[in-house]
Amino acid sequence: LPSSDKVKHFFMSAFIHSTVFSATRAAGLDKAPSQVIAGATTMVVGVAKEMYDRKTTGVFSRQDLAWDAFGSLTAAALLNGTR
Repeated sequence: LPSSDKVKHFFMSAFIHSTVFSATRAAGLDKAPSQVIAGATTMVVGVAKEMYDRKTTGVFSRQDLAWDAFGSLTAAALLNGTR
């Protein structure tokens, strides 16, 4: 089983992706550009978090980024079925 930290990365990334996707759709963008913007935003936040961790703890985790990507992709897949 994944650690609680990895689960947090997954769900926070899914939340960020969903929120940005919803905001861009509400602003009138189509699904495809909304998915791209949401995915890019999610990964920028994930990388920024890892840069902060490296600065404060000396650790930059690629595994955390993988869980971020997994959360974002899961949200994207679920949101593709929406209007």
